[in-house]
Amino acid sequence: MHTCIPVLLATHVEPGDMNTSRLPRAPLRPQKLLLAVLLSPLALYGFIHNAVPYYIPRLLARPYRQVPEMIATIKMLTGAGLFMVWYAILMGAAWILAGSLTAVLCGISLPLSGLFVLAYDERIVQRSPFWQGRFLGRGSRRKQLRRMSEERAAIIRQLDVLRDRYLAQTSPPHPSSDPD
Repeated sequence: MHTCIPVLLATHVEPGDMNTSRLPRAPLRPQKLLLAVLLSPLALYGFIHNAVPYYIPRLLARPYRQVPEMIATIKMLTGAGLFMVWYAILMGAAWILAGSLTAVLCGISLPLSGLFVLAYDERIVQRSPFWQGRFLGRGSRRKQLRRMSEERAAIIRQLDVLRDRYLAQTSPPHPSSDPD
């Protein structure tokens, strides 16, 4: 019977033996940092103007966590209605404060800025190492490694118990244990 447990056990490292200075790091390219900084005002504009209708459907769908079909339906219906109402409120405020041309430009920029902030999050924030714990101190990284090592050890123990239980159920009785 082929198992992965010997491989897991052979590569097991105790939490105290970990050396975090040898962890691989993604290179922080200056171009990516510059791009993130230059585009952050646009992303902030999009986030500020689209956060309310983006997060309210999530809150409304929370009671239906056990029914995945309902979550998508609730988010879609409430989100579509909320975005239209929210954009109308913002455009009305722009009309009152700055006039019709500004309201039209605001109305055009709102959905575009929402799409931009989603792309910014997906392509820059989620993929960049400077947002993903790059500036965490050594202690935080060490805690994460220790936690992952403990979880790994627990999984190995569970796999051992399951293997022993499976072998006990499927193996034939030994002839020497026969009471005759």
